[in-house]
Amino acid sequence: MIETSQDILEVKAAITGIQKAFDETGTSLPVQAQVTLDTTGRMLLGTDMTAALAILEGMPIDVIGLNCSTGPEHMREPIRILGEQSTLPVSCIPNAGLPLNVDGQAVYPLEPEPFAQALMEFVDKNNISVVGGCCGTTPAHLKLLVEKLASRSHPVRPDQPVARLASAISATSMHQDPPPLLIGERCNAQGSKKFKRLLLAEDYDAILEIAREQGWLRRACPGYFHRGHRASG
Repeated sequence: MIETSQDILEVKAAITGIQKAFDETGTSLPVQAQVTLDTTGRMLLGTDMTAALAILEGMPIDVIGLNCSTGPEHMREPIRILGEQSTLPVSCIPNAGLPLNVDGQAVYPLEPEPFAQALMEFVDKNNISVVGGCCGTTPAHLKLLVEKLASRSHPVRPDQPVARLASAISATSMHQDPPPLLIGERCNAQGSKKFKRLLLAEDYDAILEIAREQGWLRRACPGYFHRGHRASG
């Protein structure tokens, strides 16, 4: 179980370490990887849910999801994304609401009934497979949740992942309308001294011109790029 993760690189490192341990010991167990989002829908270092999904779905894990941080109310949009797009079973294990500071103590305001009802909505509307409770939840929260689940079966997951490219912050679909997808290798501060110089100078007009020129080259001379050539810069 990888949980309460604030940094997507931390999650990738944990998964890699787990797989190395599996190889060394000859023992393999299911891996459930869960990230933690704030009320803006991002991890602490800025990764949004779509990027986290694109990155983690391509790694050797068995369940993907969210835990801790906010109560279920602030998880609705990220859970919708996971429920609609992940080919893996999805987990949701929230706190009992956002904590309140009461006389120096963390108090979680969400009572068992609204907590269980919110998670059942995720199960029914978003096809969530794994539910539970994190900070502030009690045996009463989980007892009611189990009772509401009754004998429901696991939902069917999509069988084809969405093709995406992801940075540590966001993801972009590889299916563009209209096609083709243009990847701006000339707009790269690591590979282009000119672009880096313009970026440091905050010359955004010149930066946009490089981007426009690259787009024009790809449209006008697609065969040039198909033969493996790279634009200079």
